[in-house]
Amino acid sequence: MSNVILHNTPPRTVGIDVDNVIVKSDGAIQEYAKENGIYLTEDDYRALSLGVRSTHFAPDGIQSSERVDDFLDNHYVNFANDLELMPGVVEAIAEIRKKGHQAVIVTARGSNVYPNAEDSTEDYMTKNRVSYDKILFGSHNKAATCLEHGIEILVDDSLSTCIKVSEAGLRAVLFTSRINADSEFTPRLDNWLDKTNVIETIFA
Repeated sequence: MSNVILHNTPPRTVGIDVDNVIVKSDGAIQEYAKENGIYLTEDDYRALSLGVRSTHFAPDGIQSSERVDDFLDNHYVNFANDLELMPGVVEAIAEIRKKGHQAVIVTARGSNVYPNAEDSTEDYMTKNRVSYDKILFGSHNKAATCLEHGIEILVDDSLSTCIKVSEAGLRAVLFTSRINADSEFTPRLDNWLDKTNVIETIFA
């Protein structure tokens, strides 16, 4: 029996990012690159974390490169398939849906980012028992995506994304990662393990 406590809120639609929120991406790219003798700069890592190719408009001053393109084309699908889940995320999302809310995965991943992104991501979620109502791929402007698809709350590790979602009049919850640890943005989730805190933070 779950000990998650949900307030008596009407059904809501919650958007949830993939990388560094559902799966542990931060640090894993660096480890994979090192093991496979791939040279990447810090800017490359940032671009990869947001799915920004050298031909894309790079948000927030992020600089991409042909090294990023090569990694996305030749390595990313295998890398992504082996990522670990964030502890507690399967149970937390399942409980959200059990209480009548919708869980929509919102990700920059897509066929314009790396080959077979949609099928491999769906297969990963199925294999790892991550429940959801739908996945929205190729979202590089998540505020606009949320407004278009009726998503009222977004959980994401990108500080700039959370700011833009908040400015659009929606609720944004920043999921703690290395790139946002020093931010004072609230509300914030450090992990999925304290389920009562997860629910209270998302639906406050």
